[in-house]
Amino acid sequence: MTEFKKHCLIKKHLSLLTLSNRISIRMTETAIASYPCGAFRAWSTVFGSALFIFCELGTLQSFGVYQDYYSREWLSNYTASDISWIGGIQAFFELALGILGGKLFEAGYCRPMLIFASVLFSFSYFMLSLAKQGQYYQVFLSHGLGVGIAMGLFFVPGCTLSLRHFRSEAKQALAVGIVFAGGSLGAVIYAIMLNYLLNSGIGFAWSVRVTALLSTVCLLIANLMITVPPRANPSPSGQTPSQKSLLHLPYILICMSGFFAILGCYFPFFLVQVFAIKHGISGKLVFYSLAIINISSVFSRIVVNSCVKKIGVFKPSIISCALNGCATFGMLACYTPTGLVLFSICYGACYGSTFSLYGPLVVQVAPSEDTGKVLGYAWTPSAIAAVIGPSVGAALVGKDYIWWRGVVFAALCFFVATILQLVAREIHIRHLKRRERESWPEKS
Repeated sequence: MTEFKKHCLIKKHLSLLTLSNRISIRMTETAIASYPCGAFRAWSTVFGSALFIFCELGTLQSFGVYQDYYSREWLSNYTASDISWIGGIQAFFELALGILGGKLFEAGYCRPMLIFASVLFSFSYFMLSLAKQGQYYQVFLSHGLGVGIAMGLFFVPGCTLSLRHFRSEAKQALAVGIVFAGGSLGAVIYAIMLNYLLNSGIGFAWSVRVTALLSTVCLLIANLMITVPPRANPSPSGQTPSQKSLLHLPYILICMSGFFAILGCYFPFFLVQVFAIKHGISGKLVFYSLAIINISSVFSRIVVNSCVKKIGVFKPSIISCALNGCATFGMLACYTPTGLVLFSICYGACYGSTFSLYGPLVVQVAPSEDTGKVLGYAWTPSAIAAVIGPSVGAALVGKDYIWWRGVVFAALCFFVATILQLVAREIHIRHLKRRERESWPEKS
């Protein structure tokens, strides 16, 4: 009897041990499936990518500070439209180099590309500090061309690295939200720092050098934090994944919506400070307007992207884009301090959610796992919009500062983008339903 009990206890112990091993194996498999390179490396890469975008979007979205300073002091003999080309060319290269950045990323050159871009970014900023007052070409080459090319090489890896480390759509959206929140936080810090430095008496050169030093430290940390995940398996069919995506109608429509959204979005960023100053608002509050826009976008990026798991990507993206168009009209109310603050909060919140959802939206509709190329191609039409949008808006305002023209232009761009996303959503749903019907087993 005693031996029988011992035998039963041993058997029970072995069965429990086997069950424990099975659970452990399943948990390990689940962890590997959720995090291909491990959870620590995944989230470390997210925050490293956020530092890249901190420098990149922080520079671009704080250009309104430079626009104001250049037009009043450093390049006062040039028009607002001329100066907008500097920021426009930055935005152009940020997005136009998406194809090159995507191809280099997929080819396995992600880390060398990021190191080269980091060096070029810091070098260009230090060259800007040596530019002479009134010398447009020196500012254009360093601030527009050099910084812009470096930003373009940051952008696709910064977005794509975090997507590659996660399998679930919800975690991908949350990761992208955190990455772009880093960009908004960078824009807040850059805008406040630049406004303080440029108006503190230390001069243009040292203001730029302090900015360059901050960027260099952040980029060094970012390069140390990232882990490049393994490449995706090639497509087994004859067509490459990028060709499949380019021929997919919802993908094309989403790319077009990105074009129109970018066409209108930079007008308030570049000219809101000029608008407020021209309407006699106090300088201190004006200098914080861009910071308010960007800090409100930090929260909207994270909150909206965290809701993707429950409501999907399309609905919040469409709503955000439509609200962005409505909020743009609020710029006409910026002739009072209260109006400026309210506009900055509303526009920043709508802008942040609109563009942080664009990457996950593209990935969702594209029939490809080569996220680097897919995002690279998707941002390319937006590059054209980025270079012409600010200049067109500034040209519509003109020397007489007829502001309603530029505001209406920017708002209409967002409404067109909203319509395109609505159409893309309907077509995408039909494609999914058709695919589901085709996968059903035939009745005998």
